[in-house]
Amino acid sequence: MYSDLNIVTPKINRKSTTNELIYDSFKISKDNILERLQTLLCINKVKATEILTNCKPLSKVSPKLLTDNYEICKVYGITNESLTSFPELLTQKDLPEKLHLINNATNDVNSMISLLKMNFNNLSKTVCLLDKENDRVQYFSKLFNVKPLQICEYIKKKPFLLKLNLERIQESLRLLTDNGISKNEVLSDLWVLNYKLDTVKKRIKFVKENKFEKIKTWMIRAPSDIILKTTEMTWSSQKSDGK
Repeated sequence: MYSDLNIVTPKINRKSTTNELIYDSFKISKDNILERLQTLLCINKVKATEILTNCKPLSKVSPKLLTDNYEICKVYGITNESLTSFPELLTQKDLPEKLHLINNATNDVNSMISLLKMNFNNLSKTVCLLDKENDRVQYFSKLFNVKPLQICEYIKKKPFLLKLNLERIQESLRLLTDNGISKNEVLSDLWVLNYKLDTVKKRIKFVKENKFEKIKTWMIRAPSDIILKTTEMTWSSQKSDGK
């Protein structure tokens, strides 16, 4: 009786269904992280969304790890302001070990929080060069009149700063500033502090004898022939441009 009826069975797009499930799962996870960030850091949804957008690893972290890391940060005195600036720390599985390590090198973990972005091995090497009683981060901060967090960024890129003799650094910096090189210029080219004082004096003398308009930090680092060649090229270029 029903043999002649054509019953059409709707086709189920399994791929589409799977994608929808994945999307729904991601959305739920994202919403959970947003709510957790707002609660823990005492921020509004707009700020939490901004943090989540700029810090991709947060979208993949479990709420438990996020909360556990937040709580351990509080044990070490890390402020919500610091965590808002460095939210990626909340995603690190080895954060407790890192915090224990860096706590032995400073009286204020907040001032060195950016160092926690380093992997454990590099952080360990850096901490070995730090002295809690003779805090080089604070020393450089006062010497160059910049925030400790900024100094930590320089240290991450130029770890040799932790090995230099502090008296030698002061003498080199005084010599450079006395000859027209600003502290900001030195910060932009910190390798200049790695040269012996006699070398710096010789380069400054050479530059003055050749009547350069202004001493640059690269002139301290570069061999004499390179300085002359570079300057000649600059003069030729300016002459051809009619300057």
